[in-house]
Amino acid sequence: VHQAVKRMRGAGIPARVSLSAGSYVCNHVMYTIDALVEASAGRLTGGFCHLPQAPEQVVDPDLPTMSSQLAAKGLGILVETTLESLQV
Repeated sequence: VHQAVKRMRGAGIPARVSLSAGSYVCNHVMYTIDALVEASAGRLTGGFCHLPQAPEQVVDPDLPTMSSQLAAKGLGILVETTLESLQV
């Protein structure tokens, strides 16, 4: 995660590591993924990534946003870095 964030920041993407999944839905998704990975006895690997809303989705101008294009670029870096770390 830290390496992926470092690469994203190097690519101009304002990413950061968060130790909180946030609100109810994010927590539910994260803990469900964790339970599936645990139950798989090593057959599955999982993760969770939270993205801010796209600017056109936000009603409150004080909320963070990110363009879909920049989010897609960041996700690409995250997947690439994850696969490299797993040596897939």
